[in-house]
Amino acid sequence: MPSPHSRTAVIFAPNTRNLGMYSVDLAGYQILRTSANRVDFFAECKPNVREFKYGCMTLNRYTSQDQLSDYDTIVYWGDFTTSYSYGRREYFNMTATTFFPYSKTLIKMGATRSRVQRKVVNRWEQLYLPQFKNKRYYSVGQNFQTMTKPIFDTLCSTKQDKYRQFRFILPRDSVSLNNLSLIFDDRSTPPNLHQICDVAFLMSGLPKTPPKGLQSKTVGVYFRRSKISNVTELLNALSKHANVVLFTDWIGEGIDFEAAFQKNITRIRECHFIVSDTYHFLINALREGRPVIGLGNAQSEQVSTTGDFKKKVLFSDAGLTEYYIELSSHFLSRSEIDETLRLAGALGEDYWKCYRFDRDTVIQQIKEALAV
Repeated sequence: MPSPHSRTAVIFAPNTRNLGMYSVDLAGYQILRTSANRVDFFAECKPNVREFKYGCMTLNRYTSQDQLSDYDTIVYWGDFTTSYSYGRREYFNMTATTFFPYSKTLIKMGATRSRVQRKVVNRWEQLYLPQFKNKRYYSVGQNFQTMTKPIFDTLCSTKQDKYRQFRFILPRDSVSLNNLSLIFDDRSTPPNLHQICDVAFLMSGLPKTPPKGLQSKTVGVYFRRSKISNVTELLNALSKHANVVLFTDWIGEGIDFEAAFQKNITRIRECHFIVSDTYHFLINALREGRPVIGLGNAQSEQVSTTGDFKKKVLFSDAGLTEYYIELSSHFLSRSEIDETLRLAGALGEDYWKCYRFDRDTVIQQIKEALAV
C-alpha cells in the first residue's frame, strides 16, 4: 500500500504523428493526475529538451531511471514499451538514429548491425524494465502479443528477473494475457497478471447510440494501415446508401495534437457509424458510442506494432467478432464489399448487446492494482 505522501512517475510513449497514441496518453493523464499523491509524466523525446508540450499535456523528457529515484511508484502506460520484442525490433528501428546518430555510419564502417542493436536494446532496457529493487513497478494497458514464451526463454536470468519486479502487469488483450500466463506460470510470485483493455477506451465518451440501419445515415471512413489497394470501390458502394465522410489527418506529420484530436472526435460524433482499418481510430469511435466495422488483412499472429492481428483480437475481446472482416489479400473482393454493406445495413440495437468493455470497471481495476 503506497503512503499518502508517495510520488508516482508515469512513462508515456508518445507518437508525434499519431492521434491514436495521443488518445492513449491523454486517458492516462486524465485518470492518474487526479490521484491524491503527486504524479509526474515522462516520455522520451529528442535530445536537448527538458520538457515539452504534448497537446494539452506537459511532459518531462525521460532519459534515465536515475530521474525516478525520488518516486515510489513507476507506471509504464499503454503501447508496447515493456515488451522485450518491441525493444529488440521496433524500438531499435525508431530510435537508433535519434539517440545514436552515428549508428548508420558505424554499420557502413564495418560494425555489425547486432553490435549497434545491442547498444540500443541496452538503452531500452535501462528505460523500460525495472532497475530499482525498492520501487513499485507497473505495466498498464500494454501489448505483449509478440513476446511469446520461446522468445522470453532466450533472455538471460537477469532480464527475466527484471520482469518479476513488476507488481502488476495489466495487458490490454487476451492474447497478451495468454503469452504472459505461459511465461509466468508460477502464480505465487510476481508479477500479478490481469487483463484490462486498450486504455484509449478509458477517456470519457458519449453514451452508446444504436443506429437504425444504413439508409440516410452518415458513415465515417478512415483507411491508413492495411494498404488496401481498392478502397475507392468500397467508398463508391457505401456512397450509394449513405453520406460518406472521409477522415484524413488521424495519422500524419505536423499534427496540432489537441486541436486535431478534438476536431476528429467531433466529426466522429457526427457520424452514425465508422468503417476503418486503423486500430485506435476504431477504438476512439467505439468509446464515443459509434458502432464500427473493422477491416484488415488475415493474420494468425502479431508480427509488428502496426500489424493487423491486433484488430482481430480487439474485436474478439470486445464481443464484436462478426463486425471484423478479414481480407484474403490487400484487396477488397466483391464479396467482402457486399459483406461490409450487409453489416452496415443491419446495424441496430443488437450491436451493443455483446459489447464487453466497461470503462468504470477497468478504471477501478487499475486503481486497485496501483494500490497494492
